[in-house]
Amino acid sequence: MNKKKLLLVSLLAILLYGCGSKAKNAAKKVENLREQYVKDMDAAQTKEEALKIHKEFEERVEFESSKLSEDEIKEYESTRDWEEYKKTKNLHEETVNARNRAKKRFSNN
Repeated sequence: MNKKKLLLVSLLAILLYGCGSKAKNAAKKVENLREQYVKDMDAAQTKEEALKIHKEFEERVEFESSKLSEDEIKEYESTRDWEEYKKTKNLHEETVNARNRAKKRFSNN
């Protein structure tokens, strides 16, 4: 999954937090996955470990996001609030930064 698609899928999943229990559960799982990803990437000891963490993260986010319907997405988009959007955006930026820190750490290995 490319970075742009991953961003869109994970943003939609997290943004759906306030839209029914199914979407809320999926969004919370993705949020937790992102938080754990940041911790795991910062703790990775090898390039191989970081690559494994990244691959598993992408697969889990895609899996959780696939549980959401178009109707759930549309419902949220019509009631989205700014604070949740900013929280999601910041968490995405933390995720990207963790990946970039790992790339930098292991670029010479």
